[in-house]
Amino acid sequence: MALRRAPRRGTLSARAARPRRRQLDRQSTTPDRGSEPSEFCPGTVHDLLSTQARARGDAIAIAGPGRLPLSYVELLRRVDLLRAALHDAGIERGDRVAYLLPDGADTAVVALSVASTAVAAPTNPDLPPQAAGRLLKRLGASAVIVPEGLADGDIGDIARSLGIACIGLRSRRSGIAGDVELLAKSAPRARTSSSPQPGDLALIVTTSGTTSEAKLVPFRQEHLLKRALRLAAVCSLTATDRQLILTPLYVTFGLCTGLLSTLVAGGTAICGRRFNGRDALEWCAETSPTLLGGSGGMLRELLRAANEAPSVVPTGTLRRIIHGASPLSSADASALERLSGARVFCIYSMTEASPITTTPEPPRTHRPGSVGVPAHDQIAFLDDDGRILPPGSTGEIAVKGETVFEGYLDDAPANAEAFVNGWFRTGDLGYLDKDGYLFLVGRTKEMINRGGAKVAPAEVDEALISHPDVADAVTFPIAHPRLGEDVAAAIVPAPGRQPSSRDLRLYAAERLAPHKVPGRIVFVDRIPRGPTGKPQRHALATALGLPAPGVAGGGRVAAVAASAIAPESRTSTIWDMLAEQAALRPDRLALAETDGLALTYRELADSIASLRSQFHALGLGRGNRVALIAPSCVETAVVILAAMCTSAVAPLNPTAHDTEIQAALSRLHPDAVLAHHSYLPRFADTLAASNVALISIGPGLRLSAEGASKPAAGVREPDRSPPEPTDTGLLLLTSGTTGRPKIVPLTQRHLRHRAWIVAESFGITEADRRLNFAPVYHITGLSGGLLCQLHAGATTILSDGFEPSRFLREVERHGITYYLAPPAVHRSIVETVRSDGGRAKLCSLRLAVSTSAPFGPELRAELGALLGVTTINSYGMTEVPEIATSPLSTPADKLASVGVPRMHEVAIFGDDGRVERAGEVGEVRVRSEYVFSGYENDPEANAEAFADGWFRTGDLGYFDEDGYLYLVGRTKEVINRGGAKIAPGEVEAALASHPGVAEVVAFPIPHPRLGEDVAAAIVARPGAAVSVAELRRHAASTLSANKMPHRILLVDSIPIGPTGKPQRLKLAQQLGQSSGAASAMERDVPEPVTDTLEQHLLDIWKDALGVPAVHLDDDFFTLGGDSLVAARLVTAIGSSVGRELPISMLLQAPTVRELAATLPDFKVFKCLDVTHLFGFPLITDHC
Repeated sequence: MALRRAPRRGTLSARAARPRRRQLDRQSTTPDRGSEPSEFCPGTVHDLLSTQARARGDAIAIAGPGRLPLSYVELLRRVDLLRAALHDAGIERGDRVAYLLPDGADTAVVALSVASTAVAAPTNPDLPPQAAGRLLKRLGASAVIVPEGLADGDIGDIARSLGIACIGLRSRRSGIAGDVELLAKSAPRARTSSSPQPGDLALIVTTSGTTSEAKLVPFRQEHLLKRALRLAAVCSLTATDRQLILTPLYVTFGLCTGLLSTLVAGGTAICGRRFNGRDALEWCAETSPTLLGGSGGMLRELLRAANEAPSVVPTGTLRRIIHGASPLSSADASALERLSGARVFCIYSMTEASPITTTPEPPRTHRPGSVGVPAHDQIAFLDDDGRILPPGSTGEIAVKGETVFEGYLDDAPANAEAFVNGWFRTGDLGYLDKDGYLFLVGRTKEMINRGGAKVAPAEVDEALISHPDVADAVTFPIAHPRLGEDVAAAIVPAPGRQPSSRDLRLYAAERLAPHKVPGRIVFVDRIPRGPTGKPQRHALATALGLPAPGVAGGGRVAAVAASAIAPESRTSTIWDMLAEQAALRPDRLALAETDGLALTYRELADSIASLRSQFHALGLGRGNRVALIAPSCVETAVVILAAMCTSAVAPLNPTAHDTEIQAALSRLHPDAVLAHHSYLPRFADTLAASNVALISIGPGLRLSAEGASKPAAGVREPDRSPPEPTDTGLLLLTSGTTGRPKIVPLTQRHLRHRAWIVAESFGITEADRRLNFAPVYHITGLSGGLLCQLHAGATTILSDGFEPSRFLREVERHGITYYLAPPAVHRSIVETVRSDGGRAKLCSLRLAVSTSAPFGPELRAELGALLGVTTINSYGMTEVPEIATSPLSTPADKLASVGVPRMHEVAIFGDDGRVERAGEVGEVRVRSEYVFSGYENDPEANAEAFADGWFRTGDLGYFDEDGYLYLVGRTKEVINRGGAKIAPGEVEAALASHPGVAEVVAFPIPHPRLGEDVAAAIVARPGAAVSVAELRRHAASTLSANKMPHRILLVDSIPIGPTGKPQRLKLAQQLGQSSGAASAMERDVPEPVTDTLEQHLLDIWKDALGVPAVHLDDDFFTLGGDSLVAARLVTAIGSSVGRELPISMLLQAPTVRELAATLPDFKVFKCLDVTHLFGFPLITDHC
């Protein structure tokens, strides 16, 4: 059809006499015509609108957030005006008109207008222009409607090159819904009076197939309205309902289940804009819907937002939440029902047939795992040959009936495959139970269902193969813990080429819709194929060692498989990762503080680029290294990332003692020290003595050289090129059995691999929000926390420390989905929830991970049951990430295990150097490309750490018959105090410097919460009078708080072994300290107390420590006190005396007698930092 166009640009207005401005009424303004949808069966979309305009009059038909509503009468008037405008633009009955428009009420009016005039072809507005052009050509479109600003852009040029008219749409967003103008070149002409008839096509919707081309699903006018009537009936829609539509209007769930079914019932369709969970809650508050419809993925996001802001959850009007397109777990459905008070209603459908099954109405109940009962159409189950199976059999689901489409448009091969003897084959496998409930068990077709969005693998193949560096590509599904399935692609590089995952994803993003871009790209030498030469897509995940859809649990992965599935090519760096995320999800929140700065991925990348320039201006670039002393906050995280993307960085613990900082600098030999401006006074002398250039980190991330020295002075021009994968990016200090720390250098490649491994182990997606109370300068907070979140495109929320009640508030406020902590913190959470409640505040949590030390089986089971979360152990160390991790579904009899190896070869070696069999205890050793390459400048430590290519962890353990790893102890003497690793030699050196000490041995003792605590046995010099309190004060002058021995024993001699050396691991038993914390109830009754303050303190101590009696001279730490107990105790004391007290007071006055003597003047307490008693902050010290 030739469209006649005038040389001038005309404005075709749909703005008739503007009705008075009014707000959306919550009730209809015309009498209620009954609770059921009208009995009429309109023949066309225009018939529907005309009938409802007469019947419903001024009742609200369409509304939208921020828009004035549109009545049924006004809707018909505007549709007729747009019909006239379309006719003036040359559109006639039977013409196919596509529209690429953003979601909202205006698009709903346009959709109804086009379907009342010609044939509507709604199209995803996110399609790249080239892909949209190909689809327009397949549709045989006469015209395409796009937002005004795009009509003269790429899509307009492509359309016109195909002979397709491009019509701009001007929306007045602040006015009435549907207040739009069509902008087109037109000429006056005789207007046709022909209107669509019931048998004419009304709608063509695209649906992905297993081939690269989308299939076209046509709907005739009468068929479309019959489907809408059926949906209105099964959803129990009435004229008083107001349905908030979350799904886009270019898919049938939004168009039919949402818009048309609501209009058929005479209700109000509230059309949301582009979906966002928090915005959707605000729409609910603004429009007071009675129904809400969206995909399972959308409802999960809505649930997360609701947990973050429960005060705006609609509970008064909402009666039903409808979901389809993708599954919603029973747990999520129950959580939604609890929060909203509405019933969650499932519709199993597809573009070709809807509804197939629905949640039954009372008195029948929903059955967990089921998608409901058949909704009137016939349903059968077919075998591979298309024959109907007996009742109760599992087979391919097939349907027939009046709401099943007639066949794909102009696609005979697809129709021959889709229909057999009149039955439409859905491609889904399932069965009916004895009560008629349908259960889905899988699919026969190759379509990838990514959280409800269907992806055709061949379409992705085609896009990837067009890249010049790709020789072959096959797309396939992999399991995803949140989406169900994700898109993966196996790539064979072209000869001599090394494409990167980042480049291929960005390349694909220019040609595919966002949900079709592979989330995982693996590089292989060849692609496994079946006997016919075709790739077996659903077997590829298993063949490549990736999680296959529908396969639960996990197992050991061979090193060759792990190597084959590395997330990036060998050209990947941290900067590559950040740049890719900024391009893929620029506006997603990347990093935030609980009450402070927040950065999106774009803002993070921009900040890092700015800091790189400042580094270069100060003479620092590739090949340099810097040390960092700064608090744990968003700004510090950005500086660390920027330093990684410029040179190499060694983050230091700012709570360490001056002597420890000085020792670290002497080992690291940095080119400069970056220090937060607030720390400059404290470390001024130490940094001056190190003779290293000092750079201050000022407000707003401004870097400046301090003093006379400038890094650039007298130094060659810095290398401004970005780091290479083999360059060192991070330097970490780790304790050994001696007092000298070892330096662990990690390359850019190692850091990327670590981020990937952790993200895979925990099932992290971009929807996750992690609460990070491990500081960003600690391995747990940096590599195991921040980097893995950035790799997944997820959000990290930084907390300034752990305190139980604050934890509950932060999880609720930010919608936290998972957290990592040592067992002591998990135990504190359990105790807090049990004593104070707060379970409802943790609805968003899905995962709790124990790190630094494994859960005990009892604690793990208790925490999982109490919070309703998955609990896993994560076993790794600074040198090796994620040696073993619990599967996300761990059998009950494996709770004591630390999990199964995922990315490494792990073996148990006996004393004879041979690998032990299952059940035999030996040393855990690891090897893979992800193990660090060795300690820096420390051949002695490397000789001890590596044996025949295996890294020696120093941990003792065994494998069971199923490949689960269990830890039973250690061969090395490092003390693991609640996750903080402490070198005994360092503690001994601090105590031995006291003039009254002759001998000292530090050793581990059991602790009921920390697992291990630090103790020291001391032999005094002859004639010296030393006290435990004096020794503790002396140690505090050189040791950081987490290394302080909390039990000091004065002994006559120290037991030694046959070789003449003390056996640290046996000292606790030899000195009678093996039973854990000493208890006052094991001794005499405490002496009578006459001092009121002392008695008051004794009562508080007994309550906090959970012991029946306390002596005045009992040491807090000897009684089993730790940082968590100390926080409660100090809070209680502070409340009783009306003062805010520092927790550090217990280090200087650890007994009731000492505390009572100094409490009247609490300012005598020196502000000792105790925020690292667990290796990362647990409480905030107030001074």
